[in-house]
Amino acid sequence: MNTRRASKRMPRSAFIILAALAALALPPSVRAEDFFSLADALSQALPGKDSKYYGDWVERFRLANRLLGDRKKDLNQLDLSLAAGFSGDRAGEQSLYKLNVEAAVNKGVYPRTVRFRAGTSVQHKNNVAQDNVTTLVMNFDYYFAPWFETYAFIERFSDTYLSIKERYEVGGGIKLELNLLDTPVGERTRQDREAMAADGASSLREFAAFLDRAEQEGDGQVDARGLRPLLAAYRIERRNILAGLRQKESMLSLGLALSFFSEMEQAEINATVLSQGVSESARFALNAEQRFRVVVRPNVTFRPLDTLSFKGHIYLKYPLGGPLRSEGRLDYRTDSLLSAELKLPTDPEWGKRVSLILEYQRHYENLPPRIPQSTIDATLAAGQTLSPVEAERTHDLYVFKVSVTF
Repeated sequence: MNTRRASKRMPRSAFIILAALAALALPPSVRAEDFFSLADALSQALPGKDSKYYGDWVERFRLANRLLGDRKKDLNQLDLSLAAGFSGDRAGEQSLYKLNVEAAVNKGVYPRTVRFRAGTSVQHKNNVAQDNVTTLVMNFDYYFAPWFETYAFIERFSDTYLSIKERYEVGGGIKLELNLLDTPVGERTRQDREAMAADGASSLREFAAFLDRAEQEGDGQVDARGLRPLLAAYRIERRNILAGLRQKESMLSLGLALSFFSEMEQAEINATVLSQGVSESARFALNAEQRFRVVVRPNVTFRPLDTLSFKGHIYLKYPLGGPLRSEGRLDYRTDSLLSAELKLPTDPEWGKRVSLILEYQRHYENLPPRIPQSTIDATLAAGQTLSPVEAERTHDLYVFKVSVTF
């Protein structure tokens, strides 16, 4: 198979340069006081049973504090997920079933999250293992409020079905999010939620009243002025934990994101050249292109059970600046995903979670890569024919996989 180049390749250093720019663009981390050090300091200041300040609020505070600490560990831990399964692809007349593997690392839930994901699909053809679709994504999310998120991202993507040899995206945006209802859970979990939320809030009010009384009486047993800033910081940490739980456990989540990014793409079309009845496969590397895009992304998550969830989102990517149309077509594309996840019982000693996941993805290019007309004319002038001259518009991907989170 011959490779015919229409231009220079996209430089390999592009991804490294863009990654550095994305890192510089990330908002600085606003680190609050560590929850556990705050909880320990406040717990040591609680009045004993023989104190005149003692009340049932002390035990309610201790219980809420313990439950919040347990959930804080869950929300803030580093998760490593490994997944493998089979996938089916369809693009035009092409269809194929192959192996799909993926790895993901997530850190944190609220107010900041770092996510990294890498995946590829591999087929075995003519005694050679080949990857057809690869994805490499890094995200940083920061919530200013439970309903308002900012984020930055960098992504590398390739898809031989759509003739995308490599595509890089770097950008950022904002997201509005609404979490509704609570996922049905057992009685014990429901009681824990109430202890962390309602009982925890009332015990905090009692704690503040205890500090006011101790300061007024001035008996020197309690450093009220020193404890008040710690109590204020503790309230913030507690609010973040409850917001993270709400985000993670709500039955219905609705979101709408708006982002801007810079895109660089290198396309390569596999075509057949027919000359005097003899056909030859050839690869045509097209011009590397750069442009800016705006993205609108609605998404929905539905969790009817604690062990079952459904997710869906669609990226609507439109051009910014430069030529918006070519041959009457608007240069836009869409990336859609629908997924269902079923969590299975697992042994916590060797894994946090085992899931069965079913996914459907659709990638659509309204203006797919096309071999330059000058190359087509030169081929015809040489007495040859060329087919196809344009990449596929759609790629449908069906995936069934097993995921293990450590």
